[in-house]
Amino acid sequence: MIDENGFTLLEVLIAMSILTIAVVSIFNLQGQSVKMITSVRFYTQAPLLARLALSQFEAKLVAEDPDMESDYGAFGDNFPGYEYNITASEVEECEDEEYAYISKYVKTVDVEVTWEELGVSYSLHTTIFIDMI
Repeated sequence: MIDENGFTLLEVLIAMSILTIAVVSIFNLQGQSVKMITSVRFYTQAPLLARLALSQFEAKLVAEDPDMESDYGAFGDNFPGYEYNITASEVEECEDEEYAYISKYVKTVDVEVTWEELGVSYSLHTTIFIDMI
């Protein structure tokens, strides 16, 4: 007569394999969540940092050199690994003579914010008016 009070080895192995699959899946989800949170953090901060770099660039244009065409740098200890690169170009001269004088105060600006840790970048393309008054 066979004692049927305990588990067989096959039942234990099947239960362990199901448990292993569940645990591995949970760890994969956790890793993806951390990666997604890091990515969301960058895409939340990058537009704000791009605007900060753009405003500092505009201030340099007005105060130092209105013909400056590029700038680059980092955001310091508050945002380690974040860097920016700015390129500016003058817009085409206006055909209308009434507004032609203003075209030298208008620039097209591209700002790129990168984060080395994640290897991603954010780009901002805008047009600015340099108020020299």
